Amino acid sequence: SARTQTDGAPISYQAGGDLWLAQVESAEGTVSLSNDGIIESVFAEEQTNITAQRLEVASGSGIGNQQRLLTEVKELSLTNQRGRVAVTNTGTVRIERMASNGNVSLRSLEGDVELDSREGPIFDLEERDAIRAGGTLSANYQQGTVSIFVDKGSLLALGTPHSHKPDLVGRRGNIIVAKDIGTAARPLVMYFQDSVFMNGLRSWSPEWAFGDPPPTVENQSSLKMSDFDLLMSGADYLIQ
Repeated sequence: SARTQTDGAPISYQAGGDLWLAQVESAEGTVSLSNDGIIESVFAEEQTNITAQRLEVASGSGIGNQQRLLTEVKELSLTNQRGRVAVTNTGTVRIERMASNGNVSLRSLEGDVELDSREGPIFDLEERDAIRAGGTLSANYQQGTVSIFVDKGSLLALGTPHSHKPDLVGRRGNIIVAKDIGTAARPLVMYFQDSVFMNGLRSWSPEWAFGDPPPTVENQSSLKMSDFDLLMSGADYLIQ
């Protein structure tokens, strides 16, 4: 696509094959992309491809395989049938869904990443397709690696934690965050088959979906917060 810009009207692209993007801008509106092939940037160097209030994507064979798709969106709902997904966003973004049967990589240059499981389904343990199984951000429990990099903000989750509605799903997880991973009031619910690595300023102990932690959990956060830390901080406050 060439440069497409509106003042807030929705923009929609549909393709039977691949979709190559230049710049698509609907700062106050919704951009919708649907195709059977790959979604890639036409730019030789990284430039913002999509600016919108909301981005909705349903792709077939991968997103940002050759070069990460660059976005400036506040809401994201994305599914991909097979292949790698690689997206870099600027600004706080609420993830309603980001699911693929393959590796999923999300980077935030500025702002927080908010995982929103409030409207998500109960996870289906019998389903082998990541899109149909559930999970807010999923690379498929049997297949892919979830990689999340938040350069200046926190990785947070919205709503009440639910052990059967995981925020993060994959075979492996790699989470590197400048500030907080979860909060005391809302820890992340994770479901990883093999391993998860976490590194943040503060990380709150995650809840493990279905009570099933991965065999390898490595947490290199500066401050590893737990329920005990929360109780102690409350006790200190009462004493003062």
